[in-house]
Amino acid sequence: MIGWASTSSGQQPNAQTLTATTSPNYFAYAGQALKVGTAITVVLGILKAITEWTASGRKNRAIEKATRLATFVDAVTKMTPAGVTSGVLENAQREFIQAAGRCYRPKALPSKTRRAFLVYLPPRLGAYIPHFFFFSLCALAAFGIGSDVLDKTADADDLFAFGAMGVLICFMQQWAALEWRKSEGIILPLRHLNNRIDWYPANTFLGLLSNFFFIVYFIELLLAFTATPSLYQSGYSVWPLWQRVVLAIVGCPLTAVAYLWSRAEYLHSLGEIKPLSLCDMIHRAARSKTPESVIGLLVFFLLTIWCLILLLDLTFVQRIASFPDGSVGTVGSAGGSAATVTVLFLYGVIPWIAVYRRLSDLLDHGHTTTREVKCDGD
Repeated sequence: MIGWASTSSGQQPNAQTLTATTSPNYFAYAGQALKVGTAITVVLGILKAITEWTASGRKNRAIEKATRLATFVDAVTKMTPAGVTSGVLENAQREFIQAAGRCYRPKALPSKTRRAFLVYLPPRLGAYIPHFFFFSLCALAAFGIGSDVLDKTADADDLFAFGAMGVLICFMQQWAALEWRKSEGIILPLRHLNNRIDWYPANTFLGLLSNFFFIVYFIELLLAFTATPSLYQSGYSVWPLWQRVVLAIVGCPLTAVAYLWSRAEYLHSLGEIKPLSLCDMIHRAARSKTPESVIGLLVFFLLTIWCLILLLDLTFVQRIASFPDGSVGTVGSAGGSAATVTVLFLYGVIPWIAVYRRLSDLLDHGHTTTREVKCDGD
């Protein structure tokens, strides 16, 4: 929605105020998309309830039949003389094996097409979340971009908004796939892309986030060299100069930080490393003979201070809303809030989480230590 709104935010010729020309159709598209996502999610819930009910009935009937057959086979075995083969006994045993196999049938893996479009039932209650947003975002892309294409009004900003929704749709699809793998106890192995680069698959939700932000930061790095100035990039000037310099310094290595974060999450999922408390970090950094552990801990503390500074920058909301001349235009308070929260999230919270999770791998050097470090007074 922010990407679409930026297409209508601007200044009239020879005017210094922002124009409020955002079409209300965008909000109508969002409402329709939420209705579609809700309807499909409710249908999935009903289908899941019906499937579980019918599967439970079939399983109970199969268990009852297997129990009767087991009693029958046991009685025939006791009554049949030793060494005598009974055709009735063989048929009963064969039928018992078939009935027992129907009691707990293994779940079939959905096809690639069904997995791509989430045409399968969520395994648990929390798995409905990615399904809901997946169908809602698909509907929003179809209603919003489709109407602009048909009206021949689509432009580069619409393409950017469509690309952003495409990334989010892929994230929801991978989140749903992760929930299904967790329900089946499937752990994805390490993938070797070449002799020097590995891809660390997501076996946990934090691992999925690390892979997602690795892609997001990589795309952002590419757009930094190709994107044209926009209203939001101009509104970026409300931040103090020294903060803009720090944002640039923090933003440069974020792709590499997210990649190392994905490695740490993969090792966490295998149990090769474990999260460290603040006390453990300080003690292990003090005992370590390598400078990178001390540097990693220093970066962590600096990022903590940086997150607090960005949190205080929420006071810039009204300044962004009144950009550039003090009149609140299309951006408004909602746009100002979105801009400041996005900066806080992408350049503060996510790097902080990445460095914190990565420190376990950095200080342990990829191995779990058996001796715990206790703080004084514990």
